[in-house]
Amino acid sequence: MNIKSLKIIKVYPLLISIKMIKEMKVAFFSTQKYDREFFLRENDKFGFNLVFHESHLKEETLGLAAGFKVICVFVNDCITENMLI
Repeated sequence: MNIKSLKIIKVYPLLISIKMIKEMKVAFFSTQKYDREFFLRENDKFGFNLVFHESHLKEETLGLAAGFKVICVFVNDCITENMLI
């Protein structure tokens, strides 16, 4: 699996359909309790399907990103060129 097809997007609430919102699955990696609390609180406005992983994203854990259109990584994640190709 690779994440080449994933794109960085900006979300404009007025332009997103209800169907897109309910289908939007977002995987977060390297999350801490305070990260989850913040994103869950902000997500009340959007209703995305958020999944949080405490593990870092790296080649060995890339399978956890399968099926997600959006992933969120933090500074301690290790994204290699092989993962993007």
